[in-house]
Order: sequence, then C-alpha cells, then structure tokens
Amino acid sequence: MRRICKTIRGRCGKLYIVVDGNRYQLAQCRPEIELVEDVAEIPALGSGRLIKKRLATMLLTFDHRLESTIDIETAMGFDFQGDFLRKDGVLENIRFSHCLLASDLDMTEGGTCTFEVECSPEMMKKLLSM
Repeated sequence: MRRICKTIRGRCGKLYIVVDGNRYQLAQCRPEIELVEDVAEIPALGSGRLIKKRLATMLLTFDHRLESTIDIETAMGFDFQGDFLRKDGVLENIRFSHCLLASDLDMTEGGTCTFEVECSPEMMKKLLSM
C-alpha cells in the first residue's frame, strides 16, 4: 500500500534534459512534491507497519511552451531544480538528478507530467522538515 506523508508545493522550477552528459533547460514549471512511503501492515497486535521504501513523486505543471530545440528522443535523463519555501520563510533551492518519468511527458502549455525521484535519507529528512 502506498501512503502520502506530505505534499510540498514549489514556487518555480526548471526541468532540464540531459543529453551526452550536458544539461539543457527544457521548460519552466510549477512543481509539487509528494513524499510517498510503500507500507505493509504487520498482522500482529497493535497497528504496526513495515515501511519498505520511501520516495518522492514530483508533479510538474508547465506554464510555458517548450523552450528547447533539443530532440527529446536523444535524452539520457531528466534533472529538476526548483525553489521551495521552508517553515522559517526562507526559499531553498533543491535539485534532483536522475528523475524517472512516471507518466506521459505533456509539454503543452498547462500540461503536466509526473516523475519519481529516489531520495537519500538526508534528503528525505530535509523534505519532511519543510
């Protein structure tokens, strides 16, 4: 069973395409990160759960049309960089490398797409505290 722990909305973000080790800006977007846990119930007394995996899913909504002339067919991967507001009111720039496409890449104006991002335990703690 999947459980969403937290949703974090970002101010502005940039999606990059990686081609031959170079990073090119693909589009500007509005990011939303959901922190997700894969959970299994333990059939014992109490309400214990086994957390199998923690990951972040990122929903991007594109505000503008495609900015790059790079052929997406040659992509080796996607990177993301965006600003997120912390609890203390400070904007923090967060970068995710190796974003895995989890839905169709709708690059039309107002289109959306979803990526899955594997997070280190340190990054997960940082996101949970935002």
